[in-house]
Amino acid sequence: MRGHDQQTEQMFSYLLPEQRVPADHPLRAIRQMTDRVLARLSQKFTRMYSTIGRPSIAPENLLRALLLQLLVVSTVFFFRSEAARRETERQRETAQRQSYLANVAAADVNLQGGATAEATWKSTTLGSAARKRGCEAADN
Repeated sequence: MRGHDQQTEQMFSYLLPEQRVPADHPLRAIRQMTDRVLARLSQKFTRMYSTIGRPSIAPENLLRALLLQLLVVSTVFFFRSEAARRETERQRETAQRQSYLANVAAADVNLQGGATAEATWKSTTLGSAARKRGCEAADN
């Protein structure tokens, strides 16, 4: 048996949901579209349910809850993925900045008559590779 599509306004709060949501909020438009579509489907839902037995939860209520759940989950995942994208971008910018500063420092040493770029590269690259392998002497 099909349950009725009754919407409780003041079940858990003294304020109506209409008082909590601003008049220009996008959820109001989504709610109106959803209500129109579900009103058109109401007769189909009635034919699908038996006329005897215990009343069920109205399918309109179940579909509204599912739609709300999808909106919340998609919003949460959007913000999570957006935050992850920003973090990746920040890490890439930091790596580029560090690489740039290392290149500037190497060029500065060359301009002041210090070690050549090749020697600087060998000492930093080969030295770090040797340290990773556990070797004591890195310079050849």
